[in-house]
Amino acid sequence: MSIAPDLPTVFLWVLAAVLFGVAVVKGEGRLGEAFKATSKLLGMVVFRLPLALMLAGFLSQVMPSDLVGSSIGAETGLSGVVIASVVGGLVPSGPFVSFPIALTLFKSGAGMPQLIAFISGWGIFALHRILIYEWPLMGLRFTALRFAASGLVPPLTGLLAMALMEVY
Repeated sequence: MSIAPDLPTVFLWVLAAVLFGVAVVKGEGRLGEAFKATSKLLGMVVFRLPLALMLAGFLSQVMPSDLVGSSIGAETGLSGVVIASVVGGLVPSGPFVSFPIALTLFKSGAGMPQLIAFISGWGIFALHRILIYEWPLMGLRFTALRFAASGLVPPLTGLLAMALMEVY
């Protein structure tokens, strides 16, 4: 196992250092407020991230690869993209669970376009957020209109990914 950081990690460290420097230069208690916000977020993540990683690890051991491959594998085309879009919208979680699930699906045979549709479906549909926040707060008319306006986006992202994979 290599301990060398990857490019996104290096980018995040550089960005954090730059923002730290800006906060120091600006002063006015901004650094203290930044550390308070960081500790609050860390308090939330420190319990969720290990659970999400364990969930993904357990899921990778029980997920039937043949079911994944036959439902949302690379050869499933449009039907796999649509299935992945819907399944993504049904995953009741934040990114700490959804992305490890996507990784598990990938390792179990899901196609790249289908995974893109899965993540897009999770981000746009998110049934749990619709039922808990959007519909009660914004109303049924708003929710239906937003759903109608964005409903084709996850399958279209999967189809676009398929087309781009043909080119590249």
